[in-house]
Amino acid sequence: MISKKRFRAKMILLILGMAFLLPNDLMSQGWYRKNGLDEKVTTFLKKRQGTWRDLNVPASDGKILYDLIIKNQYKKALEIGTSTGHSGIYIAWALSKTGGRLITVEIDKERYQQVPPPR
Repeated sequence: MISKKRFRAKMILLILGMAFLLPNDLMSQGWYRKNGLDEKVTTFLKKRQGTWRDLNVPASDGKILYDLIIKNQYKKALEIGTSTGHSGIYIAWALSKTGGRLITVEIDKERYQQVPPPR
């Protein structure tokens, strides 16, 4: 019988491996522009401005992550310790423009189920 901890570790590795093998063509074709992604993300972040707490990165750091990804044309990112996803939003947003993919991992179920309410 395999332990829960070992099973989780194997599942995470499996998911990570599969995600990096999938094609990136959806995002690299400018899908984000046609879908109005910039407006959607900007609106989402504005509505929740000031509601991210408990060790989430500030918006200024999120913008730095976004700019670094765009500038360097990164295609893959792994975020360990996703928390409630604030930084992940900036990372995924930038990767959508480079044709990239983000994988996030969070061990604390209560953290990743939190969604800041809109103002």
